[in-house]
Amino acid sequence: MYFVWKGMLSKMSFNYTIYGLNVESDLEIPEAYKQTDRCQNDVCVVIGDIPQDIQKIITDGNIEGNFMYKGSDFFIFRVADVADYLVYPSKIYIRLFDNANENDVKVFLLGTGFGLCMILRNNIAIHGGAVCRNNTGIIVTGESGCGKSTITNNLLMNGWKFIADDVCSITIKENGAHINMAYPQLKLCRDAAINMGYDLESLIYIDEDRDKFAVRLKEGYLPEGADFSKLFEITLTEADSVSYTRLEGLQKLQILTRNIFRKEVTFDKWKMPPEYLKQCLNLIQHIEVYSIKRPKDKDTVEDILNIISSECKCNI
Repeated sequence: MYFVWKGMLSKMSFNYTIYGLNVESDLEIPEAYKQTDRCQNDVCVVIGDIPQDIQKIITDGNIEGNFMYKGSDFFIFRVADVADYLVYPSKIYIRLFDNANENDVKVFLLGTGFGLCMILRNNIAIHGGAVCRNNTGIIVTGESGCGKSTITNNLLMNGWKFIADDVCSITIKENGAHINMAYPQLKLCRDAAINMGYDLESLIYIDEDRDKFAVRLKEGYLPEGADFSKLFEITLTEADSVSYTRLEGLQKLQILTRNIFRKEVTFDKWKMPPEYLKQCLNLIQHIEVYSIKRPKDKDTVEDILNIISSECKCNI
């Protein structure tokens, strides 16, 4: 069974640009960037029942609760009390559960749903935040809790332009690489939202587990994205001070592949396809990669901002 919110679905479809893809959707996604001109669709989002041959995989396996399954050309995953998502390279089916929360449905579509879709399309998606200044597009990545969101938020407060938050989609071109804008919405933890001067009552509460809020941006973002120049990975250490290194060769590949979005539920379980690895090898030829190591229990924001400023040759 699936549930339809009043006003959320209609006979009309909606057209957006999300992660550089032209998307036609049954589901209205106000936070996404609306297309002004109709384009050939890359991905369609369909609300309804999952095809019977795929549904049989679930029923025959007596699968309950959250799960993820990989087929030859698709992923299917369930978020309990929200929806089943069936993801192909050019179509995403969503079967809604009774009383599913609208924001939850969109969070998992825009995150895991499109993340898996990009993997199937051999589009690289990096877990992190992307910003730009003076035509220099950068991504700040790293493990959960390393402070990457704090750094990108500080860059935004100092005049950098927003490209993506959490999922950074990359297009590789003949002479370089490009970061596609995700959608103009920023996710902030409670402390960051307060520090940036937002009224919490005016924000959308999207993540009870991590106490996060959504801020829909009206300005300060780049719909066209930006050329990808530098990747900064932040890691926590027991050292007393911040240090950093510009990496070369296979070290660049290691940093990139360990920060692929949703790697822990895809490539850690199933082998990375050769074509995807080829894309990664191609990408590292076009970008600089830096490893920033910071102490666990010290405020090192200014130190890291100074490193980024120096390497990007611009004032924070």
